[in-house]
Amino acid sequence: MSNEVSARLASRLVTLDAADVPASTLHAARRCLIDAVGCAAAGQAHPATSMALRWAELTFPAGSSGVWFSERCLSPVGAAYVNATATSILDLDDGHRVAAGHPGAAIIPAVLAEAQQRNSSLQEMLLAIVAGYEVGVACASMRSAAAQATVATGRWSAIGVAAAVAKLRGFDATRTQHALTIAESHAPNLLAADHSGFRGGDLKEGIPWSVIAGFSAAGLAEVGMRGYDSSFSNPGMYRDWGDASSNPGRFFIDTTYFKRYACCRWMHSAVDAAIDLIRELPHDAVVRGISIETFTRAATLPNQPCPVDLISAQFSVPFAVAVGVMLGADALLQLDLDALIADPRIVELAEKVHVKVDDQLDAMYPLKVPARVHLDSTRGVVSKLVISPVGDFDNPLPDQSLLEKATRLSERNEVRLPAHFLEALLAGNCPSQELFEALNSVVESR
Repeated sequence: MSNEVSARLASRLVTLDAADVPASTLHAARRCLIDAVGCAAAGQAHPATSMALRWAELTFPAGSSGVWFSERCLSPVGAAYVNATATSILDLDDGHRVAAGHPGAAIIPAVLAEAQQRNSSLQEMLLAIVAGYEVGVACASMRSAAAQATVATGRWSAIGVAAAVAKLRGFDATRTQHALTIAESHAPNLLAADHSGFRGGDLKEGIPWSVIAGFSAAGLAEVGMRGYDSSFSNPGMYRDWGDASSNPGRFFIDTTYFKRYACCRWMHSAVDAAIDLIRELPHDAVVRGISIETFTRAATLPNQPCPVDLISAQFSVPFAVAVGVMLGADALLQLDLDALIADPRIVELAEKVHVKVDDQLDAMYPLKVPARVHLDSTRGVVSKLVISPVGDFDNPLPDQSLLEKATRLSERNEVRLPAHFLEALLAGNCPSQELFEALNSVVESR
């Protein structure tokens, strides 16, 4: 095997064994699994999930992999595509700071769909999830500045999916290398996503389509198709990897972040700060205006005070901050846009939120997503700086909070995910067959 980066990534993937993965990392993988399932439960009711299902039933009809919270079974790629849509559509899914994107919504549906067909064990699934995060996040983290014209996840999550599927299928190093390089070439470009500001469409970051690209890359490599060995050595796309492809003794999944709010992660520091500040004020205080200093990516989101649709709401700092100030954190767990827009207080306050770039805060991105909030009220001005929002790896969401998030989302959406099942899964005491049976239970609204 050559010394190309793709060969080194493949070698690390093939040699990764369960004995190499500490208990804390397996626990992190179970946290990611639970969070993805909870997000998917919430995403069932979104029209994009229904549309994805209708198309997948026509295109990928045969198979034994379950569409979550339904009695339908499709091929692994079809089921994973639908489940990835449900997991990602509300912008509640996990993410990674160095990747500036969301590995779990692609990798976890892919692993579970492939594993269900193969009757894999929970431990085999967890190892594949760790592997997928490891390769996908590594590739995302090494993108050159020029390659970050789009930070949309689908550009690199396809590689993570290919890695995870290759691991489950037991590929050798050569087939693994070609699966990764084919995925790199076939991943969606997503330039239109950033250009449009994610407005006016249901495609968002291309995560579901990256699942198809990753599965097809693994399948093509399995039958002998070759990718370009030098895919990850292109200086127009990637920085000099050095030893980054080996990442010894560390796993990217350990530093995954989790969300409390159904909106872009770039906005969470501002929301956290605003909610904390309103709690400090007397009850009779009236908010007159809010000024937010943050980094460029957050300041240049569409930021519509009155979003035209749910996805636009997910990318509006003023709207999310106004919801948090007026209604609290719980209203942001799953946005009810019609009800929120109907509340005149929210849009009125959102129009008084002003967002600008602070150079010092801008320099912290992408490793941090900071915001400084100044809240002007009839009882004075209060200010707060948040560097790491709740859920970041250095400000973590506790296990119990993560379980509560999944439980609340499932209950709100009439999905059968009882707390005792989620607790057993978090502890690693859930056989894979029980997991699949729980995920294939029927949601009332379908």
